[in-house]
Amino acid sequence: MDHTDQAPRHPFRWWLATVALLGFGIAGCAPQGPAPETVLEDYLEFVYQGKIVEAQALCTPAGKQHLEALRGVIFSSESSPDTNQIEIISLVCEVEADTAFCTTRIDDGYAKINGQYALLRTDEGWQVDQRPLDGQVRRRMERAEEE
Repeated sequence: MDHTDQAPRHPFRWWLATVALLGFGIAGCAPQGPAPETVLEDYLEFVYQGKIVEAQALCTPAGKQHLEALRGVIFSSESSPDTNQIEIISLVCEVEADTAFCTTRIDDGYAKINGQYALLRTDEGWQVDQRPLDGQVRRRMERAEEE
């Protein structure tokens, strides 16, 4: 029996399967959640406004502990949280594997402040981590500041 004159069976099905596989492949390579710069920007805004609970939601467990320790300083009787908007003059992150090393320069209305942060990529996305900086991390951040 000669099948050369018959139309191919379900050509649309093959086309749809190919498009679906390509779509899943591209989606699998897409970044998950906001970029580390966006997470750090939100974190800084929350911290400077005294919104510790909101800031902690963007942190690793170590970052949450760090903010809890700072809560007494931020809400001391002599000072109150600054509810003014901060200006982020620069925010640069260098990503290596699952860690983003970020440097910031912020104008809080009183002074210009340089900051250094490490963010970790977790199942929940990028999170601010407050682990102690070892020499290697500090050198990376100093290099990023020089650029």
